Amino acid sequence: MPQLNQEAGVHRQALTRKQALVAIEGLYDKILELEQARMEMPPPDAIPQLEAWNAHCMAKSDEIWKRLMVMEPLDVR
Repeated sequence: MPQLNQEAGVHRQALTRKQALVAIEGLYDKILELEQARMEMPPPDAIPQLEAWNAHCMAKSDEIWKRLMVMEPLDVR
């Protein structure tokens, strides 16, 4: 059992190679969506649109952090 799993008290099956690759692909798609949103930034004088855009970008960023799965065990045989 990997050390991180033992310390956290969480016991999960390790991600397979295919699961890890699918997760990476999904993460990449979300990063591209965030980059596209950043290119569509409203002008600085449009305060309501800018606030909505900022909230949208923050939500995308939060979703990316959740999809990173940094604490997931990997099958590294």
